[in-house]
Amino acid sequence: MSQHLNLDRSQRECGGEASRRLLGPEGWLEPGVTCAKPDLKTEVHHLLKNHSAAEVVKAVMQEAAHRIEDAERQQKRATEDYNGAILQAMNNKPQNRGC
Repeated sequence: MSQHLNLDRSQRECGGEASRRLLGPEGWLEPGVTCAKPDLKTEVHHLLKNHSAAEVVKAVMQEAAHRIEDAERQQKRATEDYNGAILQAMNNKPQNRGC
């Protein structure tokens, strides 16, 4: 296989070389679209034209693992933000000390 098979994260991001490649004659996007965010189904269909099913399955599994890791990181960040906000609110709460 002449090119390494990988569902590169850059293919899901706006701008850069990945966008220019995707906007080419085989393109997954219409002319004039500047953000390359093909869905996984479209990527798999394109890959199956040029690679074996086993290679595509491996790439899809790797992509799924990356997406799971991203979601877990986002969840952890959100939990930390939430807990931090609660602690801050508790520290800023006026104390009822009586008169």
